[in-house]
Amino acid sequence: MIYFIILIAILLLTYIYDYREKTTGRTLWYIVIFVALVLLAGLRYRIGTDSIRYESYYQNVPMPWELKYNYFQKVRWEPGFVIFTSICRSISDDFTLFQIVHALIINSAVFLFFWKNTRHPFFAIFLYCFFSYIALNTEVLRESIAVAMFLFAWPFFKKSNFIVYYLFIVIGMFFHIGSSVCLLCPLFVMPGVRYFFTYGKRTIFICLALIVIGFAVNKMFFNYVKLLSFSATMVDRATAYAKDELGTSTYNMMGVLGSLMKWAVYPMVAMYFLNKDSKRYLTTEENKEERYAQAMAIMSVYIACLTIVINLFHRFNSYFILFAILIVSQWTFTLLKVKKKRYRLGFVYWCIIFMPMLAFLIRAEFKDVGFSNRLKEYMSYYPYASRLDPQEDRNREAVFRYHKSW
Repeated sequence: MIYFIILIAILLLTYIYDYREKTTGRTLWYIVIFVALVLLAGLRYRIGTDSIRYESYYQNVPMPWELKYNYFQKVRWEPGFVIFTSICRSISDDFTLFQIVHALIINSAVFLFFWKNTRHPFFAIFLYCFFSYIALNTEVLRESIAVAMFLFAWPFFKKSNFIVYYLFIVIGMFFHIGSSVCLLCPLFVMPGVRYFFTYGKRTIFICLALIVIGFAVNKMFFNYVKLLSFSATMVDRATAYAKDELGTSTYNMMGVLGSLMKWAVYPMVAMYFLNKDSKRYLTTEENKEERYAQAMAIMSVYIACLTIVINLFHRFNSYFILFAILIVSQWTFTLLKVKKKRYRLGFVYWCIIFMPMLAFLIRAEFKDVGFSNRLKEYMSYYPYASRLDPQEDRNREAVFRYHKSW
């Protein structure tokens, strides 16, 4: 129930401050929502498959003064995360402290990012709750800190201060090596390469080409990995990635449509209308910042297209999906230009426009876990349980056992 209360509250604030553009209390309520989401993640109890693994590790991590070089060689996680976890444990053995500090870092980065880059931050946060909140706060705990570093680096990226930008990215790599993909981002806005990351008809053709390439790679690459059989772990991981977790491993039309609707269609539509509307008065600096943000959003769309058939790429979209949300929020509640006329849609109509996307997002959460018809994906975080009243949920524990979370 707590999830629904917060979502309804954010939707109401979206109507007041984003759609009606009221200003009184706007900052205060944004902070209130920030605190609510931090506490929701920070005080959770046995929510999130990966959180269970990290909690088990937390109890055994050495204190900062006990860390030795050979320990970093043995442990499976990056040194930045090990040190961060060790510092938290030196303050308290209770994993709650780690969760609160972690949630503060992630949500500070996300809330500041939306506050500074879109006129509709409440709607952006609403979409964030559907797309990334659970994953970043309860699942990919190492990677989420790297995502936060990327968001903190974004103001320097916009100013072309790439020295400081790369400093933040390197810090992120000490938490999750996957953030190395962000090292490539300055290339996306360089002359020549920028052509492929600027919205146009070619964007659709590139997306189609990536899907075809994805099918080909999925058919050939993973089979070669199995033939090499360097290790059982490598084969198992390749097989797991070949079986796409987005529900499209059988390449059925509903699965492909659902994935495209969730990750690609809405950002593409938003960029179409934003670029079509010549009456949006942007300064030179604002135009530059929007082009940069659109380049990252297009990268998110490209990754989504590859993810349809190769789930391996899904993890990289943790860094770019927030830019897709940003672009969609910038388009939402604007005057829609159709032919030569401009229309202002009512709030209810905007809600109807986004219903298909939200429907596919919710539908994905009802996917079966393993071969059980009883266990569903959403059970790893619903119903909510708090450290203030710790209660184990039978279905959630069964999901954890299936994923071997401990």
